[in-house]
Formats: sequence, structure tokens, C-alpha cells
Amino acid sequence: MIARVFLWLLVMTIVPSAHAADTTDHKAVLRGILQAESFPNELFTRGQRRSVSPKRLARQVGAVRKDLGEVLQITGGHGSYSAWTRSRRVPVRLSIQADGKISRLRIRKSRKFPTDLEGALKGLQKLPGWVSVLVQKNGADVFEQNAGELLSVGSAFKLAVLVALSAKVKSGEADWSTGLEVRDEHRTLNSPVVQRMPAGSVMTVHTLAVLMMALDDHAATDILMEFVGRDAVGIVMGSKPVPSTLEYAKLRSETELADGYGASDAAGRMDILDSLEEIPVPPAQTALLPSDRKINWLISSRRFCEMMQFVKDLTVFPNDHGLAVPSVWKRAALSAGGAAGGLSWTIWLEGSDKAEYCVSLTWNRGDGVDESALSDLLVPLIRSLSNPVDQAAQTASTKQTASQ
Repeated sequence: MIARVFLWLLVMTIVPSAHAADTTDHKAVLRGILQAESFPNELFTRGQRRSVSPKRLARQVGAVRKDLGEVLQITGGHGSYSAWTRSRRVPVRLSIQADGKISRLRIRKSRKFPTDLEGALKGLQKLPGWVSVLVQKNGADVFEQNAGELLSVGSAFKLAVLVALSAKVKSGEADWSTGLEVRDEHRTLNSPVVQRMPAGSVMTVHTLAVLMMALDDHAATDILMEFVGRDAVGIVMGSKPVPSTLEYAKLRSETELADGYGASDAAGRMDILDSLEEIPVPPAQTALLPSDRKINWLISSRRFCEMMQFVKDLTVFPNDHGLAVPSVWKRAALSAGGAAGGLSWTIWLEGSDKAEYCVSLTWNRGDGVDESALSDLLVPLIRSLSNPVDQAAQTASTKQTASQ
């Protein structure tokens, strides 16, 4: 009875406050569901109750716990999730209405996933489109595939902003408690927090960095990029000039300017970026159009691991990213982002034996990429790194596979 009440409160308090769209909150609800022994009818819409009764759902959840063991992590988003036990992946479909009621919940048949590094990499190597992968242990390559290739990374370029910011703090030019003002010209798209702050609000550098890295808040990214300077971010990335997220959104809505930007040298591109000040913020649907490589941020997987090494100890990264089991890894830092047609994830891990790993993966595909499919491939890869196997043998095997 206590578990039922707790689950009901969890859904009714978390989901409406997040406008029923926040992936992290949906994961919290799903975790509560998979731990519950029974469910109140009020948790579901009438359609969901007709499709799968609460009693039948309780039996399904109970069978998952009995047959597969504890759920260690949950990944995915946008209605498609995976619950991971020690050796099986359970696909789950979950949709929640704005009023907090679950309108769709389907628990699919579990699937075994590879637990060795070579097996985990096979799925990544079969991804359509362009893929860049780098796996390092203590700075040495364990596996690489196109690790030096520049691919479109979308909002994942924010890691370069964080590196430039950290360098400014380390040099004594700034402090994490420094306050920055939110202005009307900072209004951009994809800003869950800063966008709602009134003009004139002051937020600390550290708060903005947390919002940038943990929530992918684009306004926070732009404010910090303005603070450290466009050139400083360009030096970290190895390319100039670097557009802000707002400038990028405007370029995507102006085809002629985007074409001109792609065909120009650095000086010409800077002139085009300066001209964007007079263009209003485009509607959200325009920003969902396919991204164009010629205006996107381009970074290699190898550069991502280099950047992550510089900032891995900062307290700005998301706590519950779902990709690594907390009980297995002593510390983890994740930087993730993307745009239409591209995703890029870089995660740094420290094991209980103090070994350090970096896994960086970027996937580009002209007709779109599937975030859930990518996380379903990345989790087994990260799991395999914690297995007690001969790393030297793994390294030799995977390098040979990559060269074939």
C-alpha cells in the first residue's frame, strides 16, 4: 500500500511540473513503476486500463524482477525506454499526459545484450551514416573508428564552452560565483530554464554551467560563450568563427545566408554572423528542419576526449544520465547533445581501481538518428569496460576488427 501511494505521488508531482515532456522525470516514473508491487487505477487513463489492466501490469513487473533481477539503469526518451538488468534489456513504451496520468505503458520481451567489448562494438559499427568512435583507458586507445573525423555535433559543442570557461576561472580572470545578467537578446530556442528568467536576472557562472551541461539549456550556453569570448571557444575547438546557438538557429531559417556562410572563409563567416542581429528568433518548427553540415559545429571524437580530460572534475555534469551504473563506477561525467541528423555523446568514467576511461561517440545520418537506438548500443559498451577481462587482449582484438 505504501509503495502504491508513493508511486501515485511521484507521478502526480513530478510529471505535471515538468510539462509531461521531461525525459529525466519520465525515467523516474518508470523506475518507480518497476519497483512497485501494485498500481492504483487512478494512475492510468481509461484507454490504458482497457489495454492492460493494473493487475496484469503488476504481474508483468513482478515477473521482470523475479526472472531478470534488479533494474540497474534506465535509458531512452521520447516514449521509448530501456530498463537494464545485469544481462538483459527490457524495452518499455511509456507516455504520460500533462495531468500526470499514464496513457501508454507496454513492457516488451527482454533481450540479451553483449557483455564483451568486441560484441558491444559490432552494433555501433553497423550504424548507417557516419560514425566516429573512440574508447580510451588511461589515455591510451582501446578502440577507435574514424576518431579524428570532424562530424556535426550540434549542441554538444558546449563542452568546448565549458573548457574555455574553466580555463578562464583557473587563470583567475573569473570565479564560479561571478554573476552574469540575463538580457532579452539571450532569448533563444531549447532553453528550459534561462528562457523563463526575467530580463535583468543575475545567475552565477556555476549555475549557468550546470544548466548548460545537465539540461542542455541553449540560453545558458550562449551567455557563457559571450562571457568567455567566441575566439576562446574557437581555439578550444580548433575552428573559427564559432556561432552561438541562437545564430545557428537563425542560419538554419535563412537558406541564402546559410549557403553563403558555408561558402565563405573565416572573415566572411564572421560578417554573416554579425548580420544576424537584425533577424528575429525563428519559430521552433523551423529549428527542427534537417541540420546542414556547412553551418554546424564540427568536432572529432578525439578532440572530445581531450576536452573532457580538462573538465572531468567539475561539478556541473548530470547525475542521472542512465548510461553508467553508479554502483560500478566511482565517478562519471557526461556531455551530450546534438541536432536534427546528428548526436554526440562523450562520457568519462573512473572505476573502483582508479582506471579512467573516455568513450566518445558521434553519429550523423542525413534522414535522422534515433537517440534510444544509440543508447541501447552505448550501454553494453560501457558495461563491457567494467568487466574483469584481459584489457590487453580486448585492445588487440578490437583494433584488428576496426582495421578490417
